[in-house]
Amino acid sequence: MTPINQLRQTLIFLLAFFIIGAAASSADEASIKSFLQDHCFNCHGTQKQKADRRVDELSFDLTNDDTLGQWQDILDQLNLGDMPPASEPRPNQDRLKKLIAELTKKIESAQAANQNRNTETVLRRLNRREYLNSIRDLFGFDMTMFDPTIGFPDDATHDGLDNQGETLVTSSYLLESYLDAAEKIVEKAIAFGPEPPSRLIKMRPPFDRTTNAHSGWVTQERRRTGEFQSIFQGTKERFGYRPLDDIAAGVDHDGFYKVRVKACGLHRQHNYPQHLIGTDQQEPIRLALVSGSQQFGTLHLRQSIEKTLAVMDLPDNTPAWQETTIWLDKGFQPRLTYQNGPYFFKALPSQLHKKFPKQFPIKLVFSNWWEVCQNIKTPQIRVHNVEIEGPFFAQWPPQSHQSIFGNASFDPAKTEKYIEDFATRAFRRPATPAELESLWSLLQLRLSEGDTPLDALKAGLTSVLCSPGFLYLEDATKKGSNQLDDHAIASRLSYFLWSTMPDEQLLQLAKQKKLSNPDVIKQQTLRMLKDDRANSFAGDFAERWLTLYKLGEMPPDNRDFQHYYVGELESAMRTETRLFTQHLLDENLDISNFLDSDFTFVNRPLVHHYKYDLAEFENQLVRQNQSAISTDISGLDSKKHRPTSSANSFVKLSTNTPKRGGLLGQASVLTVTANGIDTSPVIRGIWVLDNILGTSTPPPPEGIEPLEPDTRGAVSIREQLKKHRQVSSCNECHQKIDPLGFALEEFDATGGQRTHYATRSRKLKIDTSGKLPDGHSFQNIAELKSILLSRKQQFAKCLTEKMLSYALGRPLNVRDRPNVDKIVASLKANPGMRDLVLQVVQSEIFRKP
Repeated sequence: MTPINQLRQTLIFLLAFFIIGAAASSADEASIKSFLQDHCFNCHGTQKQKADRRVDELSFDLTNDDTLGQWQDILDQLNLGDMPPASEPRPNQDRLKKLIAELTKKIESAQAANQNRNTETVLRRLNRREYLNSIRDLFGFDMTMFDPTIGFPDDATHDGLDNQGETLVTSSYLLESYLDAAEKIVEKAIAFGPEPPSRLIKMRPPFDRTTNAHSGWVTQERRRTGEFQSIFQGTKERFGYRPLDDIAAGVDHDGFYKVRVKACGLHRQHNYPQHLIGTDQQEPIRLALVSGSQQFGTLHLRQSIEKTLAVMDLPDNTPAWQETTIWLDKGFQPRLTYQNGPYFFKALPSQLHKKFPKQFPIKLVFSNWWEVCQNIKTPQIRVHNVEIEGPFFAQWPPQSHQSIFGNASFDPAKTEKYIEDFATRAFRRPATPAELESLWSLLQLRLSEGDTPLDALKAGLTSVLCSPGFLYLEDATKKGSNQLDDHAIASRLSYFLWSTMPDEQLLQLAKQKKLSNPDVIKQQTLRMLKDDRANSFAGDFAERWLTLYKLGEMPPDNRDFQHYYVGELESAMRTETRLFTQHLLDENLDISNFLDSDFTFVNRPLVHHYKYDLAEFENQLVRQNQSAISTDISGLDSKKHRPTSSANSFVKLSTNTPKRGGLLGQASVLTVTANGIDTSPVIRGIWVLDNILGTSTPPPPEGIEPLEPDTRGAVSIREQLKKHRQVSSCNECHQKIDPLGFALEEFDATGGQRTHYATRSRKLKIDTSGKLPDGHSFQNIAELKSILLSRKQQFAKCLTEKMLSYALGRPLNVRDRPNVDKIVASLKANPGMRDLVLQVVQSEIFRKP
């Protein structure tokens, strides 16, 4: 056969193959369209477009990402069985399976073609949390009271995540704020001169004799000088603090300080009505040390920037010395507070007068606060002495200074070397010649303008902290490749797991170009997860995924939910969810525990809140003894600072009820999905769709009035929503939303269990039953969780997408779907939380920009 004839036959074969392939593709498309016409056009066609979705005009051009995404959504709905809905005629199962196979094949082919298409890279800056952590690790600062980002604009979010490049814009105001912050940081870091001497300050009551407290009873109570000073009310009350006037301006130096307090609790157990006092008579009275500084306002009031430095369990009646070691920044002092004390104390005497008129005559209430304070026998703290000794240092010069100069004194001849070493650490990669030239030029300019060598160096260090190399996570790629280079992988890994810069081991591996190897990434991930810094992953990721960062934005009503404040429940709720997530990660437990579990982590206030067996909690606490999980609710970094109160002891405890297991029974989730006063099945239902099932809900159609609760209680929320669903445009979404929310209605606005709605006119029994669009019915939250467990793969996909987006710092798109599906498939055999993290960091997409 001649070469020409051979070429001719090849062309004919290829043309025939193309024609046959095109004909097959056309037949597949006709089959798909026929199915949609029979089962979908009625609700998503010419006449109706439920949920703003129309499929009769949908093309098969899968090179378009929007079109591909719509077909992927259709395939997902068919696989889940959500469409066609149970109310519509069911399709022939063989025909349905054939359609799913055809559609899957077309989407997989389109995705394979997409792998070679370039993806637009968005440069991502550090968010506020990452910035502060990076400053901490770059200089070795204790960040308990140091926050150079005060005044920074809030970081914008995308789907609750605050580390997405497209939303982390940089304004001129933010650039100015970075400059101001950098100057403060550099000044704080450098400490020439001898180590400041330690001194002992002894204080006697009254401790706040000159503070300008606008409260008659506080002023009158100070008349008892030299013996003790009392604290009658809780920390969150207006005058719930006792500042120390002897150090009103704060301590003179940053450092560790020993604080000794001689104090006791009185009247922990009392005969007054419990609802008037609100304290837990079984737990010890707790004295807390809370930071305060005159630069943030009046010391006897709550301040915008304050940290709980230590918490002490006090003995009853007999004063005893308590001692702790805390960190204080220059200008700060430890204020005394009654952490678990009564609230609304100022209104308390008038209420007691009604109950006990002989003991509390009316004249004492309004005309003589001093006599009230003398005679009242509510729970209180008596403080007899306070001593503060310090500062003490782990090393001198401090680590921040040595991070720049090492152990040697400042040598002006080495200024350029100081800058180069510092820039390389700050940029998390070797500084480029162009970057160094720019910094050295700045040094020469400042010297030529008369700056001292040290001032010129400070200007250079400030410039480094304002450079893109520090403020942004660079997606640098290998030459001639679409793969991240090793330093970029090191940063991506550390900011994913630690929310801070890479450590020396990661940077050395990057220098050796070993981090491109998935096996090395796995080894490093396992190492990093054992580090204390990995606690930020469990806390930060869970807080963003579950929207717990909103906890406290709409605080519960303090009249109906007093226990929320007395028991510091907001902090306890956050801690429960963080410890729960951390435990799944540490033990590599099945991610289905998020949906339902037989354990959780609680402290004493949560035991009361959940009505768990207190004796079982106490026994478990005793059994764990030193191994009990003690958590620092103030977020302190050093273990030396941890509070000593048993109030912070969390133990793993059996839930003993199918209603409480998993996230949907945790008070953090149930509180953040309420409005502080009441609950809404709509809000909670949308939360479950978004964060558990990964199904977004469109906004309400234009012209539809929002649902207003009937505060008279004449109509239940279920009846109101039933009427709301009669609007066809509302029913499409509310048939998915409402049943999920109904199941959670047996929990009130702080996650406490209830059986009736408490209304002004009458009590309405709560109905927690529901029916999902796929036909599954349930009677309560326990049965709903069983249904959710049957859809574990859908939850796995939701969690994987959230985690991947958090790891990459960008929203996922339809081209990322093959990576998601691959990870989700792997979870069938290895469903552990740590397995998921390892799959994310070893995925191909993790190593791409």
